[in-house]
Amino acid sequence: MNIQINKFTKNTFQFFLKTVDGWLSKDKNDRHINIEFKDETPFPENILPIAGIIDWLKCNGFIVNVRFYKDSKLHHCGLNLPYTVEKNSYELLSPMFKAWKYSSPEEVYKIVSSLVDNLNKTIICAKGVVEAFEWTINEIMDNVIQHSQSQFGYIMCTATNNSHISVAIYDNGIGILQSFRGSKYRLRTAFDAIQTAIRENTTRDPKIGQGNGMWGMTKIVNNNRGSLNHNFKRSSYNHKSKQ
Repeated sequence: MNIQINKFTKNTFQFFLKTVDGWLSKDKNDRHINIEFKDETPFPENILPIAGIIDWLKCNGFIVNVRFYKDSKLHHCGLNLPYTVEKNSYELLSPMFKAWKYSSPEEVYKIVSSLVDNLNKTIICAKGVVEAFEWTINEIMDNVIQHSQSQFGYIMCTATNNSHISVAIYDNGIGILQSFRGSKYRLRTAFDAIQTAIRENTTRDPKIGQGNGMWGMTKIVNNNRGSLNHNFKRSSYNHKSKQ
Protein backbone atom coordinates (compact mmCIF):
# COMPACT_ATOMS: atom_id res chain seq x y z
CA MET A 1 0.00 0.00 0.00
CA ASN A 2 1.14 3.54 -0.73
CA ILE A 3 0.15 6.66 1.23
CA GLN A 4 1.17 10.18 0.30
CA ILE A 5 0.70 13.12 2.63
CA ASN A 6 1.16 16.43 0.85
CA LYS A 7 0.09 18.73 3.68
CA PHE A 8 -0.56 18.32 7.40
CA THR A 9 -3.96 19.55 8.58
CA LYS A 10 -6.19 18.82 11.55
CA ASN A 11 -7.74 16.00 9.51
CA THR A 12 -4.49 14.34 8.42
CA PHE A 13 -4.45 11.84 11.27
CA GLN A 14 -8.00 10.67 10.62
CA PHE A 15 -7.20 10.34 6.90
CA PHE A 16 -4.08 8.32 7.70
CA LEU A 17 -5.93 6.10 10.19
CA LYS A 18 -8.85 5.50 7.81
CA THR A 19 -6.48 4.60 4.97
CA VAL A 20 -4.46 2.15 7.07
CA ASP A 21 -7.61 0.66 8.58
CA GLY A 22 -9.19 0.14 5.16
CA TRP A 23 -6.03 -1.45 3.82
CA LEU A 24 -5.79 -3.90 6.74
CA SER A 25 -9.46 -4.80 6.39
CA LYS A 26 -9.15 -5.58 2.67
CA ASP A 27 -5.80 -7.35 2.39
CA LYS A 28 -4.46 -9.02 5.51
CA ASN A 29 -1.62 -10.70 3.57
CA ASP A 30 -0.01 -7.48 2.35
CA ARG A 31 2.60 -6.60 4.98
CA HIS A 32 4.23 -3.70 3.09
CA ILE A 33 3.35 -0.03 3.36
CA ASN A 34 5.09 2.95 1.78
CA ILE A 35 4.48 6.40 3.22
CA GLU A 36 5.71 9.62 1.65
CA PHE A 37 5.58 12.97 3.44
CA LYS A 38 5.87 16.09 1.29
CA ASP A 39 5.09 18.58 4.04
CA GLU A 40 6.36 19.34 7.51
CA THR A 41 4.59 20.81 10.50
CA PRO A 42 5.77 22.21 13.83
CA PHE A 43 2.76 20.86 15.69
CA PRO A 44 3.06 17.65 17.75
CA GLU A 45 -0.67 16.88 17.48
CA ASN A 46 -0.24 16.34 13.73
CA ILE A 47 2.90 14.24 13.92
CA LEU A 48 2.75 12.12 17.08
CA PRO A 49 -0.38 10.00 16.39
CA ILE A 50 0.99 9.02 12.98
CA ALA A 51 4.34 8.14 14.59
CA GLY A 52 2.47 5.95 17.08
CA ILE A 53 0.61 4.07 14.36
CA ILE A 54 3.77 3.57 12.30
CA ASP A 55 5.49 2.17 15.39
CA TRP A 56 2.51 -0.14 16.06
CA LEU A 57 2.69 -1.47 12.51
CA LYS A 58 6.41 -2.17 12.81
CA CYS A 59 6.01 -3.84 16.20
CA ASN A 60 3.40 -6.14 14.68
CA GLY A 61 5.52 -7.32 11.80
CA PHE A 62 4.64 -4.89 9.01
CA ILE A 63 7.36 -3.54 6.76
CA VAL A 64 7.00 0.26 6.70
CA ASN A 65 9.10 2.45 4.41
CA VAL A 66 8.92 6.17 5.17
CA ARG A 67 10.23 8.85 2.82
CA PHE A 68 10.64 12.60 3.38
CA TYR A 69 11.62 15.33 0.99
CA LYS A 70 15.20 16.58 1.14
CA ASP A 71 16.18 18.66 4.20
CA SER A 72 12.79 18.10 5.87
CA LYS A 73 12.74 18.63 9.63
CA LEU A 74 10.77 15.40 9.86
CA HIS A 75 13.98 13.41 9.26
CA HIS A 76 15.02 13.85 12.89
CA CYS A 77 11.74 14.12 14.82
CA GLY A 78 11.19 10.40 15.39
CA LEU A 79 8.21 10.10 13.05
CA ASN A 80 9.71 7.01 11.46
CA LEU A 81 11.35 5.69 14.64
CA PRO A 82 10.40 7.23 18.01
CA TYR A 83 13.17 8.03 20.47
CA THR A 84 13.56 5.95 23.63
CA VAL A 85 15.36 6.70 26.89
CA GLU A 86 17.27 3.42 26.67
CA LYS A 87 18.70 3.96 23.19
CA ASN A 88 18.69 7.75 22.89
CA SER A 89 19.60 9.08 26.34
CA TYR A 90 21.92 11.68 24.81
CA GLU A 91 18.96 13.17 22.92
CA LEU A 92 17.38 14.07 26.28
CA LEU A 93 19.71 17.08 26.27
CA SER A 94 17.56 18.51 23.47
CA PRO A 95 14.20 16.74 23.74
CA MET A 96 11.96 19.19 21.86
CA PHE A 97 10.27 18.36 18.53
CA LYS A 98 11.00 14.67 19.03
CA ALA A 99 8.56 11.81 19.37
CA TRP A 100 9.41 9.95 22.59
CA LYS A 101 8.25 6.42 23.35
CA TYR A 102 7.92 5.22 26.93
CA SER A 103 6.65 2.22 28.90
CA SER A 104 7.53 2.76 32.56
CA PRO A 105 7.27 5.38 35.33
CA GLU A 106 11.05 5.66 35.31
CA GLU A 107 11.06 6.61 31.64
CA VAL A 108 8.23 9.08 32.23
CA TYR A 109 10.28 10.76 34.94
CA LYS A 110 13.37 11.10 32.73
CA ILE A 111 11.46 12.44 29.73
CA VAL A 112 9.40 14.93 31.74
CA SER A 113 12.46 16.12 33.67
CA SER A 114 14.27 16.70 30.38
CA LEU A 115 11.34 18.67 28.92
CA VAL A 116 11.02 20.79 32.05
CA ASP A 117 14.76 21.55 32.14
CA ASN A 118 14.62 22.61 28.50
CA LEU A 119 11.62 24.88 29.07
CA ASN A 120 13.31 26.55 32.04
CA LYS A 121 16.40 27.25 29.96
CA THR A 122 14.85 28.38 26.68
CA ILE A 123 11.65 30.33 27.37
CA ILE A 124 10.31 32.74 29.96
CA CYS A 125 6.99 31.66 31.44
CA ALA A 126 4.78 33.23 34.07
CA LYS A 127 5.27 31.93 37.59
CA GLY A 128 3.86 28.46 38.04
CA VAL A 129 3.38 27.63 34.35
CA VAL A 130 6.27 25.18 34.05
CA GLU A 131 5.35 23.57 37.37
CA ALA A 132 1.78 23.15 36.15
CA PHE A 133 3.06 21.73 32.88
CA GLU A 134 5.20 19.20 34.77
CA TRP A 135 2.31 18.03 36.96
CA THR A 136 -0.07 17.75 34.03
CA ILE A 137 2.24 15.79 31.76
CA ASN A 138 3.18 13.40 34.55
CA GLU A 139 -0.51 12.72 35.26
CA ILE A 140 -1.50 12.07 31.66
CA MET A 141 1.54 9.96 30.82
CA ASP A 142 0.83 7.91 33.93
CA ASN A 143 -2.77 7.48 32.77
CA VAL A 144 -1.46 5.76 29.65
CA ILE A 145 0.52 3.29 31.75
CA GLN A 146 -2.30 2.68 34.22
CA HIS A 147 -5.38 2.55 32.00
CA SER A 148 -4.67 2.23 28.27
CA GLN A 149 -3.60 -1.43 28.21
CA SER A 150 -1.01 -0.41 25.64
CA GLN A 151 2.60 -1.41 26.20
CA PHE A 152 3.86 1.96 25.01
CA GLY A 153 2.89 5.61 25.23
CA TYR A 154 4.21 8.50 23.12
CA ILE A 155 4.84 12.17 23.84
CA MET A 156 6.06 15.13 21.78
CA CYS A 157 6.52 18.75 22.80
CA THR A 158 7.51 22.04 21.19
CA ALA A 159 7.96 25.54 22.57
CA THR A 160 8.19 28.81 20.65
CA ASN A 161 9.90 32.09 21.45
CA ASN A 162 6.57 33.63 22.46
CA SER A 163 6.31 31.02 25.24
CA HIS A 164 3.66 28.96 23.48
CA ILE A 165 3.96 25.32 24.56
CA SER A 166 2.42 22.60 22.42
CA VAL A 167 2.37 19.00 23.62
CA ALA A 168 0.74 15.78 22.41
CA ILE A 169 0.40 12.44 24.21
CA TYR A 170 -0.74 9.35 22.33
CA ASP A 171 -1.23 5.62 22.82
CA ASN A 172 -2.52 2.66 20.83
CA GLY A 173 -4.59 1.39 23.74
CA ILE A 174 -8.23 0.57 24.37
CA GLY A 175 -9.43 4.18 24.60
CA ILE A 176 -11.08 6.12 27.41
CA LEU A 177 -14.51 4.57 26.90
CA GLN A 178 -13.23 1.01 27.21
CA SER A 179 -11.08 1.94 30.19
CA PHE A 180 -14.28 2.75 32.12
CA ARG A 181 -15.70 -0.76 31.57
CA GLY A 182 -16.29 -2.50 34.87
CA SER A 183 -16.47 0.76 36.82
CA LYS A 184 -19.50 2.48 38.34
CA TYR A 185 -19.84 4.67 35.25
CA ARG A 186 -22.29 3.64 32.53
CA LEU A 187 -21.14 5.40 29.40
CA ARG A 188 -22.25 4.84 25.81
CA THR A 189 -19.91 6.85 23.59
CA ALA A 190 -16.29 8.00 23.51
CA PHE A 191 -17.53 11.58 23.84
CA ASP A 192 -19.44 10.66 27.03
CA ALA A 193 -16.29 9.06 28.39
CA ILE A 194 -14.17 12.14 27.73
CA GLN A 195 -16.77 14.44 29.28
CA THR A 196 -16.78 12.23 32.38
CA ALA A 197 -13.00 11.87 32.56
CA ILE A 198 -12.40 15.63 32.75
CA ARG A 199 -14.61 15.95 35.84
CA GLU A 200 -13.01 16.21 39.26
CA ASN A 201 -12.49 12.97 41.24
CA THR A 202 -13.35 10.72 38.30
CA THR A 203 -11.45 7.44 38.36
CA ARG A 204 -12.14 3.89 37.25
CA ASP A 205 -10.38 2.52 40.32
CA PRO A 206 -9.71 4.76 43.37
CA LYS A 207 -7.02 2.30 44.49
CA ILE A 208 -4.71 3.39 41.68
CA GLY A 209 -5.62 7.05 41.22
CA GLN A 210 -7.52 10.04 42.60
CA GLY A 211 -9.16 10.82 39.27
CA ASN A 212 -7.94 14.40 38.96
CA GLY A 213 -5.42 14.07 36.13
CA MET A 214 -7.58 15.08 33.17
CA TRP A 215 -9.64 17.46 35.31
CA GLY A 216 -6.46 19.21 36.48
CA MET A 217 -5.08 19.30 32.95
CA THR A 218 -8.26 20.94 31.68
CA LYS A 219 -8.17 23.58 34.44
CA ILE A 220 -4.52 24.40 33.82
CA VAL A 221 -4.97 24.72 30.06
CA ASN A 222 -8.03 26.94 30.47
CA ASN A 223 -6.32 29.14 33.06
CA ASN A 224 -3.45 29.73 30.65
CA ARG A 225 -5.79 30.51 27.72
CA GLY A 226 -4.70 27.39 25.89
CA SER A 227 -6.61 24.86 23.81
CA LEU A 228 -7.14 21.17 24.47
CA ASN A 229 -8.03 18.48 21.94
CA HIS A 230 -9.08 14.94 22.81
CA ASN A 231 -8.71 12.85 19.67
CA PHE A 232 -10.14 9.34 19.77
CA LYS A 233 -10.05 6.81 16.98
CA ARG A 234 -12.27 4.02 15.72
CA SER A 235 -10.21 1.38 13.99
CA SER A 236 -10.28 -2.34 13.37
CA TYR A 237 -6.47 -2.57 13.55
CA ASN A 238 -6.51 -1.31 17.10
CA HIS A 239 -6.43 -3.67 20.08
CA LYS A 240 -6.20 -6.88 18.04
CA SER A 241 -2.78 -7.47 19.50
CA LYS A 242 -0.95 -5.64 22.24
CA GLN A 243 2.11 -3.69 21.24
